[in-house]
Amino acid sequence: MSLIRNRVLLVLGLVALAGVLALPILTNAPNRLLSGRPIGALDLAAPWGPVAIAAAGLLLAGAFVPSRRATLVVQLLAGIGIAIGLV
Repeated sequence: MSLIRNRVLLVLGLVALAGVLALPILTNAPNRLLSGRPIGALDLAAPWGPVAIAAAGLLLAGAFVPSRRATLVVQLLAGIGIAIGLV
């Protein structure tokens, strides 16, 4: 019996978490002639950054538990928490 119950959720969660933590989503430049300073998603959502990380951890933990209605509701709420936390 495999420890991982939902491989797709695990891969998508890891890719999303790595993208949020590593890649900048904006650049801040004083004008168009100079290259800008990269700004990551967690820098934009300063007070809500830990909420987004905790929700992503909850999504990743969902890959290791059996799929039930309550589990799917928690995963849905975690996804909504990530979307609200990063917007």
